[in-house]
Amino acid sequence: MAGKMKHKLMVFMSKGMISCDEASFLISRSYDDKLTFRQKFKLKMHLLSCYLCRRYEKQLAQLNDAVINYKGSCEHTHCEHTLTKEAKVKISQHVNKELKSES
Repeated sequence: MAGKMKHKLMVFMSKGMISCDEASFLISRSYDDKLTFRQKFKLKMHLLSCYLCRRYEKQLAQLNDAVINYKGSCEHTHCEHTLTKEAKVKISQHVNKELKSES
């Protein structure tokens, strides 16, 4: 009986696990968009077993904090620290192209 339970648990875990590439994508995406419950769950499960992705998550948080601190401490009177509309469109198009190629 214990063998069957162990097998079922292994099958469940293997279906729910994501790759490091997908985990790093979700970590990055979480700074721009709200993740779904399923995405959050899969990411948490991956982070429990992957030291490198936990480290990446921590480094990205530190980088994000540094950018926020820089934006708050800028003494230039004409800095807006925002992308132009054209730059935003180009980035959005590139991201959408990458997402479509992964599908």
